[in-house]
Amino acid sequence: MGFEADSLQRIFLASIILGEAISSQIEYIRMPGFEGYRPTDPNPIVIVHYTPEDGILSCCLACLQNENCHSYFWNTRDFTCEMYATRFDNNHTMSLEQKYGEQYYVKANRCEMAGFIWVNDLLFCFQIYTNSYRSHNESNLACSKTEGGRLARIDTNDKQNHVKITILSLNGVFGGFWIDGNDLAQEGVWKYSDGSPMTTTFWNTAQPSNKFGIENCASMRSSYGYLWNDRYCEDDINYICEIV
Repeated sequence: MGFEADSLQRIFLASIILGEAISSQIEYIRMPGFEGYRPTDPNPIVIVHYTPEDGILSCCLACLQNENCHSYFWNTRDFTCEMYATRFDNNHTMSLEQKYGEQYYVKANRCEMAGFIWVNDLLFCFQIYTNSYRSHNESNLACSKTEGGRLARIDTNDKQNHVKITILSLNGVFGGFWIDGNDLAQEGVWKYSDGSPMTTTFWNTAQPSNKFGIENCASMRSSYGYLWNDRYCEDDINYICEIV
């Protein structure tokens, strides 16, 4: 299954704004990590007080109409809507103040709507699949079933470290994960699945080894600290997808 926050709650809107229909493609994701709390440092760009009859949808629609609004706090007790020009995550390091009855929502992007992990600093959208064992080619096909999906290209040191830390946070026992990359066309010439060259790699010492002359696909291997090794492409292991 994929690594995702199953407890995230979503709001789908079907309303009329300025005479134009707003469909269910508009989505907000509730972040339970801020339930009843908020960061103390930032200031809201807009504060609106609604009536109980207006409800949370009014706050949601107001944020939608404001191009500078990227998230909002909704207070279920006093019906206050506070809109922010930024987004916070569950690992936010700023101090928090308790605010009874508050819920936090962010505008969802295509990555989050697919249930993937969005890393804004890296502009990287990925998902780790565990207990879903496939060959390298089957893994790539599974990734492609999501619009814009493919096996993850780990092409920067920051991506390599972020994916490694995310895997370790799962506290599971994994043999390895398929990522994009192979030398099937020519031994030793590593390319991505679309034929473009792999210019940044994170091979473990003495890898790739092409053991027994049959290892032609790239994987992140747990026993190597999730550095890479080449592997027999038909092995059934877990995999990592990304959306581009």
